[in-house]
Amino acid sequence: YLYLAIEYAPHGNLLDFLRKSHVLETDPAFAIANSTASTLSSQQLLHFAADVARGMDYLSQKQ
Repeated sequence: YLYLAIEYAPHGNLLDFLRKSHVLETDPAFAIANSTASTLSSQQLLHFAADVARGMDYLSQKQ
């Protein structure tokens, strides 16, 4: 038997999720008025970045 463990991502991969949740930093008023403001908080984005960094560190240790 072969078992494969993967993380369930209901919104697709992280890259697509971040692209769909982006904010126009250069004009936040425009982003809010046109409902394109980010649905992610700064804390959530920082958490994603830390998770990616930990994963990259783990992979670099495996080589």
